[in-house]
Amino acid sequence: MSKYRPIVQPPWKKSYYFRPGCLLPCVANKKTIENDVRNLTIRRDDIFILGYVKSGTHWTTSIVEAIVSIDNPEDVVRHSQSVTLEMGPLDHPNLFEVGLTKDMVPVSGASVMKKRPLTRPRIMKTHLMPEFMPNAYFEKKPKTIIVTRNPKDVAVSLFNYHHITKVLEPIKWDNFIREYCNENTEYGSYFQYTIDWAKYKEEPWTMFIRYEDIKQSPQEYILKIAKFLGKNLTDKQIQEVARVTDFQFMKTNSVFITEFLMRKGQRLQRKGKD
Repeated sequence: MSKYRPIVQPPWKKSYYFRPGCLLPCVANKKTIENDVRNLTIRRDDIFILGYVKSGTHWTTSIVEAIVSIDNPEDVVRHSQSVTLEMGPLDHPNLFEVGLTKDMVPVSGASVMKKRPLTRPRIMKTHLMPEFMPNAYFEKKPKTIIVTRNPKDVAVSLFNYHHITKVLEPIKWDNFIREYCNENTEYGSYFQYTIDWAKYKEEPWTMFIRYEDIKQSPQEYILKIAKFLGKNLTDKQIQEVARVTDFQFMKTNSVFITEFLMRKGQRLQRKGKD
């Protein structure tokens, strides 16, 4: 019996059921979640960026990276070292196709974070629900930014992502939206995800932020994020963070370490509005 046999048949290839009702992309390795993520040691100065997939976690992570490295924010954004905790290693047979091999992601995002030096805060991005977080997470209560987004826009963005990345299967809109409305797309139910994390909204170590608000007033929310992280930025520094995390700047100038997972001619930022 294959160790990758799903609990039930997933709606499309390159996805699997971690448990009933929780569909995950194969790139979010089950062994990684059960071992590397769950056993990750939490440091006092860790910063977590959480959000349902395609809710703006990558953009928010870039903003946080720029704030933390305010002496040289442009270089940090241009060469982001951001990884998703649950991603990798690539060892699921459904992932392999032309241009995608096991050697491309030989280790997990969590194991990469484990080796990050103690000299600076680790900025960790994940789409996982509370039940899958590191064992010590709720004990240590690290600074955590939780990003939400209009579920209609999430649906459109996730559908498009199926077509621009190698790690998801291209699918027809009618099939996708049916499964999305049935709460059966990658990372499970958007609504259950939001409800589960909303339980921590009043905690002093969490900050909830809407993608739409950052987009409408980037400098205002850069300041709010900086204050939450205990960083005092000048007006000029806030303007610089806004400049280097502008969608068009990032699309033109940023090189991400996961860029090789995109299909030919595609970028992680598609249009800067979805």
